[in-house]
Amino acid sequence: MDSTRDYYLEHVSELVDLFDQYLVHEDVMSSNHCGPQKQATDYDPSEEPYFGFEVDDWSINRYNNQSRILFECYRDKVHLIYGFEDKYREDHFMTHENCLKYLAQLPRGWYAFTTKEVS
Repeated sequence: MDSTRDYYLEHVSELVDLFDQYLVHEDVMSSNHCGPQKQATDYDPSEEPYFGFEVDDWSINRYNNQSRILFECYRDKVHLIYGFEDKYREDHFMTHENCLKYLAQLPRGWYAFTTKEVS
């Protein structure tokens, strides 16, 4: 894949209007995923399409390095899956507007302000 956008276009092109808004904040995303994916052994064409990501947020790992939050963006909502201690899970929801506000306020690492030098 050349880019996250290409990856999302391949699998969830019907959400292009949404993921283009999110990819403005790609520099704070530590991983990306989406579904459903036709090559998956558990592919279900009736599954609602979504794109997702994780972020590096100090408040997520502040007390427990085994915590992680998956953001799954559907057409009408954002589903957050908070997993901790490798055995517990909480489900939370937010609007796209609030999720974009959250991403905008996250601190950027130094690499977000650099350019790649072409030799």
